[in-house]
Amino acid sequence: MIDLVKRGLTLKEACQLTGIGYRTAQRYLSRDSEYLKARMEARLIVR
Repeated sequence: MIDLVKRGLTLKEACQLTGIGYRTAQRYLSRDSEYLKARMEARLIVR
């Protein structure tokens, strides 16, 4: 999941691909430092 976000997918898109519920993923990943780092890297790549 984190790898997909790092590649530039949104969390919602990554959830659809993996079959994990969006709210469940959001609940667990919102405090995960690796996920937050992946989001920042994805933002830098897009810009």
